[in-house]
Amino acid sequence: SNRHAAQVNYFLVALMTLSFGIISMVFGKKYSTPLSKMISSLSKIALGDFSTRVDYKSNDEFGSLALNINNMAKDLSRTTTSINLLETEIELRKKSEEKHRELIQNMHEGVVISSPEGELLFVNPSYAKILGYSHPDELIGKKAPDIYANPDERADLIKKLTRDDFIDGMEIDLLKKDGTVVN
Repeated sequence: SNRHAAQVNYFLVALMTLSFGIISMVFGKKYSTPLSKMISSLSKIALGDFSTRVDYKSNDEFGSLALNINNMAKDLSRTTTSINLLETEIELRKKSEEKHRELIQNMHEGVVISSPEGELLFVNPSYAKILGYSHPDELIGKKAPDIYANPDERADLIKKLTRDDFIDGMEIDLLKKDGTVVN
């Protein structure tokens, strides 16, 4: 009878082990397949392949997770495209700015930019040369009224610029470095 009980116990343990093994294989496959697909897709996405999608459709949590991973990949793709377009636009603008800067730097006409308060912010080499300075940096930071022979002319220039948005044919007397007047 003890021997019979031991055989029954042995049979039940064997049956439970076999059942557990079968259940593990069924459920393991059920969970491992979608997880391995998602892990594979996420690895590709992490390496920058934002066109990768998880090929798993289901109405359970794995299906929801796969959908969210796919949406994330789409969003990353759009964001990366936007960043690439912005970087291209920035590069084009830098090149354009450099061309314009070079054009202004090499013009024979004098070009000056001042703040509304009259501080000289930019002077091209020709403007500096016209006023007898060896380098534009000597003028940067000076006050515009200090280089006008008649400081009231600056007020007239500002009025005309404010009214018309441009200046054409207005002559102004300026002071050279040595104090002589240049028109």
